[in-house]
Parts: sequence; C-alpha cells; structure tokens
Amino acid sequence: MHVYTFTDDSGVNWKRVSKRMARKLFATGERLVICACNMRPFGPWHPEIEVTDIADHWSDFDTMVNSFEYYNCSHPGEGAYASFYIPA
Repeated sequence: MHVYTFTDDSGVNWKRVSKRMARKLFATGERLVICACNMRPFGPWHPEIEVTDIADHWSDFDTMVNSFEYYNCSHPGEGAYASFYIPA
C-alpha cells in the first residue's frame, strides 16, 4: 500500500490507511473516507465519500465496500478497488 496524505478544503490532512484499519474504524464509528484507488480525494470533482454519512445504510463493512467498488471502481481509469483515508 502506498502512503498518501491529502488536504481537504477546510485544511484537514487525511492519510491513507489499510482496509484492515478501515474495518476497525468503521466498527467504532470513526471518521473515514472511501475513494477509488486511482482517484485523488478532495480534488475538484470530489470522488470521495465520507463513510460516516452513509454508515446508517450499511451494517456491514464488507457489504458497503463491495457496493462502493461495484459502482465506483468499474472503469479502468478509476482503479479496481477502494482506498481509505482518515484524518491525520
């Protein structure tokens, strides 16, 4: 996994974490962003989704990630899997 750090519009730094860490943070209700692996979050098109905004619809982390990847990671330019970011 490549380590990336991005800054959102409000100046908060976000660092990339593994899927295992994201699963733990999802279970505890921590702030988490999901994005396709070849897309850069917090850019002009905002390809990221904050998981805390959609967590009410999903009780299971893996189901949520599979749905995200099905709809957002199907084009080769976007990447084949999801990447996860937390506030640094």
